[in-house]
Amino acid sequence: PFIITDLVSLGVKNFAPTMLMESYETISPMIGNFLNVFLIIAGVLGTFIVRFIYPRFVKDELSGLRNIGFISLPLLALCIWVGGKYVSVPVIVIALCIVSACSAIMATLRSYYSARFAPYGKNGEVAGIINACSSLGIVVQTYGLSKVADAFNWSTVFSVITGLWVIFLVVTSLVLPLWNKFKREN
Repeated sequence: PFIITDLVSLGVKNFAPTMLMESYETISPMIGNFLNVFLIIAGVLGTFIVRFIYPRFVKDELSGLRNIGFISLPLLALCIWVGGKYVSVPVIVIALCIVSACSAIMATLRSYYSARFAPYGKNGEVAGIINACSSLGIVVQTYGLSKVADAFNWSTVFSVITGLWVIFLVVTSLVLPLWNKFKREN
């Protein structure tokens, strides 16, 4: 799941300005740069939000990750229609900013996993595995999604991202009972 979360998170942040400039004739490079600023601010806000919701409302890292993923899914799916007459630029920008905030929340929640393995002296190994998976997600996003964008269009890129996000949600939902069992036993 960590491969997919970084792939989607960075895909949204890296591709959004270019996607909007290429999909809407009215978007200038200056507006694309402002979008980068909005996405960064949304990410910072997501980091502050997680400090408020965890552990008050989100008691479990994995279920929190999954639930935030469910919030992001329709917003990612909305981006499939980018450039069309059905979705306006402000709606896409708001959706991307919310996804960016959700990605920051998920990244922060993800950082708590390795702490669960500290009593066994395995927190460093778990953190290493998570970082390796995240790095793989970055590589796939940088090269794989860029090739999809070059070969097809932005709707296809977001179709792929949304499909990967659904896989992430299914895998996370399947792993959640095992995670809860691990937590109960330890």
